[in-house]
Amino acid sequence: MKATLLFLLLSAGNQSLRDRLEGAEIGDREQAMTFATDGRYLAERKDAAGVTHARGTWKVAGNRLTVTVKSCSGPHCKVFGTSYQAIVDVVGDRAITVDPTPGDVPFSRGSYYCHHQGCEKRIGIQVLAHDAPAPAVREVVERLIERNVGRNTSAVWWAPRSESAVVTAVAYCPRDGEGARRAAEQAVADLAGLDWLGTLSTGPTSAPCLWDVQVQVGDGVKLPEPAPRPAR
Repeated sequence: MKATLLFLLLSAGNQSLRDRLEGAEIGDREQAMTFATDGRYLAERKDAAGVTHARGTWKVAGNRLTVTVKSCSGPHCKVFGTSYQAIVDVVGDRAITVDPTPGDVPFSRGSYYCHHQGCEKRIGIQVLAHDAPAPAVREVVERLIERNVGRNTSAVWWAPRSESAVVTAVAYCPRDGEGARRAAEQAVADLAGLDWLGTLSTGPTSAPCLWDVQVQVGDGVKLPEPAPRPAR
């Protein structure tokens, strides 16, 4: 079963952005966006300030989402009443990354976990390797997924292999401040016991990032040799 779940996570190429968004509700307890199958876009926010409703249309070309807002009512129309575009990449069967323009819109920048016709924003953990053997990278991905069971706070995916050398480390995106740093520390704790990974140092990245945490599996990493089977 574990192998099946991992295959689903890695099969990003099997689903287009339109397939992911059509009919989906994206949000949390305070706000949500609905991308209806007929092209209608609905967004709503409920909080102490009141209720905000926005209506419009949505369309997709490649990985570019275009939302045109035609009406808005309520206290948050400065944000909800703005039309926007976003580059949305399906990075895993249950994970997407979002980069909107302008930045202050309901579909905010970052990583999302998608399941059961809906998506919610989570800590995005990207696992990156260059020359590390696939079984070692797979072990890291599986461990991070297993540790997230019950917490339900992260979306984990295996990125395409880097074209340049990778050193074992855990980087975090400074976009959201302390939250990503704490998530990087949690990732290090979740990987405890995988001594063959080596020392996992953490630090902020200076590169553009839509993930929150990047676990880098270094080129020299190797899984330990399996114990010999007992003689019969």
